[in-house]
Amino acid sequence: MAKARQLPSGNWHVKVYDYTDENGKRHYRAFTEATEREANKKAELFKEHKKALSKDSGNMTLNEAMDSFIEARSNILSPSTIRGYRKIQQERFKELIGVRLNDLTEETIQKAVNRESKKYAPKTVINAYGFVATVLNVYRKGFKPDILLPQRKKFIPQRITAEDIRKLMLEIQKDSLSAALLLAIVLGLRRSEIIALYWEDINFNLQTLTVKRAMVRDENENLVIKDTTKTEQSTRTIHIPKFILDELEAIIPEEANGHIFKVNPETILAHLKKCCDLAGIPRLRLHDLRHIMASVGLMLNIGDKYLMERGGWSSKDVMKNVYQHTLYEGASQAELLIENYFESLIEDKNKPNE
Repeated sequence: MAKARQLPSGNWHVKVYDYTDENGKRHYRAFTEATEREANKKAELFKEHKKALSKDSGNMTLNEAMDSFIEARSNILSPSTIRGYRKIQQERFKELIGVRLNDLTEETIQKAVNRESKKYAPKTVINAYGFVATVLNVYRKGFKPDILLPQRKKFIPQRITAEDIRKLMLEIQKDSLSAALLLAIVLGLRRSEIIALYWEDINFNLQTLTVKRAMVRDENENLVIKDTTKTEQSTRTIHIPKFILDELEAIIPEEANGHIFKVNPETILAHLKKCCDLAGIPRLRLHDLRHIMASVGLMLNIGDKYLMERGGWSSKDVMKNVYQHTLYEGASQAELLIENYFESLIEDKNKPNE
């Protein structure tokens, strides 16, 4: 096996043979890690994965196939993605997990999906089966069961008015974590992006904030920084209004380095709930603030391209169908216009002929 070599950067790099293409060219998989041991370990795991695939992988159990799938991609998958896969592996489809892939049938899988659907929400079941299907596609080629999945439930957003938003903003301004909450509701930052911010990401002269990393939980529930955002489009630079810069300047330490918000993610949520209670509005999730930013943009007729860049959405459909909602007043005005139109027709009918 090829051994890792140290790069000028100090990291360790190793290449492992992967395959030879139709032109006879050999292709390799490269692994770069902070230590020689980690680089060699990743390379060895890849070789083991290739070796398993060269055998009759259909003799692997679903659990073994899931292990192999995760380990072979551990250097490219997000820690939160791996955490999600491990959670599915440990908690979902327990009657299938010890079954050999060659023994799985469309009927047994469908029955397992039906049982899961009685206990869990459609989205949970759909996501869990998505992982199972991906693993089957890799380790049992040609087996494509036609599985009927539960229908997704439409997300019904919390009905909120412009007055509710005003009251909430007033309470947020008084809170000790006002800067974090304002970044969520005004700029649409995700919680993972907020807690991963460093002081170096703020340019006070240009009044900009750069989002380029996220803090997520790994499979051991530890908070870890990943040097990428959720999607490529999520890496972005946003203008910060002065009232948020003022909040940040109020908490800036003498040496502005390291994390801006050295708090547990749940702490930010607790502060939001407190602000909602004080404002006398329904309690919101932290992610609901991102929905509010998108909905306000819709109300103000802000262009899709600008809003997508501001919120870091990769798809206009996701922004429109998932995040943008009509604020309560807007819906009422639309309903009133329709009702007035039909009412005018009735009034015209009841007018006496002149």
